[in-house]
Amino acid sequence: MNFVSVGDLSRIFTLRGSNAALRSDIERLSQEVTTGIRADIPKHLGGDLVQLAKIEDGLSQASAYRQVASEAASTASAMQTALGTLQDLADVAGGSMLSDTSLAVSSSLKSVATATKGQLHVAVAALNTNIGGRFVFSGTKVNLPPLASGDNVLAQAKGAISGATDAESAVQMLRTWFNAPPGAGGFADNAYRGAVSPAAEFGVDSSTSVKFDQTANDSGVRDILFGLTLGALVADGAFTDNHDARASMMRAGGAALIAGNASIAQSRSDLGMTEQIVERSKTRLESMMTNLKIERTCLIEADSYEAGSRLIEAEAQLEALFALTARLSNLSLAKYL
Repeated sequence: MNFVSVGDLSRIFTLRGSNAALRSDIERLSQEVTTGIRADIPKHLGGDLVQLAKIEDGLSQASAYRQVASEAASTASAMQTALGTLQDLADVAGGSMLSDTSLAVSSSLKSVATATKGQLHVAVAALNTNIGGRFVFSGTKVNLPPLASGDNVLAQAKGAISGATDAESAVQMLRTWFNAPPGAGGFADNAYRGAVSPAAEFGVDSSTSVKFDQTANDSGVRDILFGLTLGALVADGAFTDNHDARASMMRAGGAALIAGNASIAQSRSDLGMTEQIVERSKTRLESMMTNLKIERTCLIEADSYEAGSRLIEAEAQLEALFALTARLSNLSLAKYL
């Protein structure tokens, strides 16, 4: 009978090769057991990665659309909050400015006017709100706050009525300044710093886009600011010695606030419709991403039971190899003899 002997050096290389192969198998199988995903996806799919690439591309697009939809939702929410603030101010200030009781005596009239001046600053701050550095009421000029400061608006308003001799002419001159079209040197040119055109559209999915037409130069917004500015002018001393003129300006401001409130309510309703479109798109995108992730998992998932069984088998083989290596390392000619 012929025997084939294996030299010590060959045995060492054989054991090292077996050790490395078993360690590699254990690492791969441990990864598959832990993640539930095949470690070598191209091999598992037989080199055909077209379907997986389509799924990954679909997930990438859906994720991008979802990000845009989230930005659109945040913009709409910020606009709703700001316009809600304007409505609250109009409710409070409008009622006070139209109240005969509040306007009956100079002290209470001045108190209401002073409060209105503070509300003007609150309204300007609300309209200058921004989300992630984007000013939502500036139209396409999202990098600029839409309005000058409340003090600046008030200073310009004082200049606009500087030639008024009575309350009626002051109200009319200020209204003309607020409603002047771009290029006429009024509110749109000196106090409003945003763009005339609305902001760019948000593509919230492959077939749906939304845009926000609301700016700080809308007629309803101007009505609110006009009403509050009238009260602020009274607070700053307009027609100081004429109580009836001051009361007339306050009533005109209150009427403007009521009218502006109705316009703002319509703007908020339009925003609500846009929010619904955005939310429906977000729901579709979430459903699409869920389905694509399930399809991807079906392509590349590993059988956890099978991987676990093979992992146990590989670990047992490695332990046996360690035992064999240890036993062979103790052999010597002296012990054999």
